[in-house]
Amino acid sequence: DLTRPPIHIDGYRVVVRTGVCQTPESLGDVGLAMDTIHDFAEQARIADLDVSLFPECFLQGYLVTEPHVRDQALGLGSPRLTSVLARLAGSRQTLALGMIERHRGPYHNTALVIAGGKALGTYRKTHPTSGESLFAPGDTCPVFEHASVRFGINICYDTPFSPAAAAVAAGGAQLILVPAQNMMRRDRAFWWQERHNRSGSGGSARPAGGWTPPTSTANAASSE
Repeated sequence: DLTRPPIHIDGYRVVVRTGVCQTPESLGDVGLAMDTIHDFAEQARIADLDVSLFPECFLQGYLVTEPHVRDQALGLGSPRLTSVLARLAGSRQTLALGMIERHRGPYHNTALVIAGGKALGTYRKTHPTSGESLFAPGDTCPVFEHASVRFGINICYDTPFSPAAAAVAAGGAQLILVPAQNMMRRDRAFWWQERHNRSGSGGSARPAGGWTPPTSTANAASSE
């Protein structure tokens, strides 16, 4: 899914080619997730993309149970995440990668922004759902930059709340990336995809002046 936002900077039209990655699920298998990331990175290279957006909690798989979150959560400075970043050093795109993070004790539903194998920063979901009580809400809305275009992130259920989009817009974001997880089998996931996008992320971004390409994922069982 390739998109071209009409962003203008100092009177010039700047195109950021964004790849919205619709992936299979890989619960508890970071190695398999990394293989998927590399497959999409190669597609992105061929398509000459600038930014690749992966789903919510994609790296370890979206499963909000205490054993899964406890065993799979990664800290930013952990050896396992350092290894993940090293494997991404050859990617030319900026990546927004959903992950389960442990930060100073609490767990977070996090989007990690990566460029050249380096972590540029994180956005932690500010509005976890009632089923995500294991995740502490984030309290910051950082803004990142690629090719002079500033972008922020909202994650899935953040999008019905206009202050979430307004916070990144206030930081100068011209583009809002929205990783999501629909928890549906593939046939239902694709049927709901555009409906989810219209009812959620598009509605919150427009009042904030942002432009939003969302992404979601089907479950592994969806191919059956």
